Amino acid sequence: MNMRRTFAIAGFALLAGCVGTTPPRLYTLNMASSGAATPNVNIEVARLRPLDAISGTAVVIRRSEHELDTYPLDHWASNIGELTAEKLSAEFGDAAPDRVTLSVTGDILAFEQAVAGDGTAEARVAVAIEVRKKGESRYADPLLAKTYRAQSPIAAPVMPANVVASLSRAVESIARDVAADVNGLE
Repeated sequence: MNMRRTFAIAGFALLAGCVGTTPPRLYTLNMASSGAATPNVNIEVARLRPLDAISGTAVVIRRSEHELDTYPLDHWASNIGELTAEKLSAEFGDAAPDRVTLSVTGDILAFEQAVAGDGTAEARVAVAIEVRKKGESRYADPLLAKTYRAQSPIAAPVMPANVVASLSRAVESIARDVAADVNGLE
């Protein structure tokens, strides 16, 4: 009986050592400016809210139009709304005291790895943005209201680090488009 108990305890100890020992990997976007966005005004990113389906910390994979999945051990270091706002701010650059300041708010509609039918993958980001003069009420008519979408191919092998790099490039593309649209405002 003593021998059975010893083997049972040893088996449970071995099993416990195998479960939960792999810590999650944390990711953030590349916060260095690409230099692609060149606004002629100051753009301050006030708030971006991710939709509930993508608001968690897991890196999301869209397997089909109706199916979302996640990488089990790969997570965002922070809320993707905060990370995206910080990346856009880096892209828009530092404020200049002699320029008008506009404020950006919006909703993140997609922030994911998308798997195509042929097995290839791309990063997809979609952000519905409203731009107002800084200090205006969120109920005031925006100067600009638009949904921006960007895709970026994911380098092989498709793995979380490459997905995150592609998501960074997609946000850079959106920043460039927002800056161009803001530059066209009167």
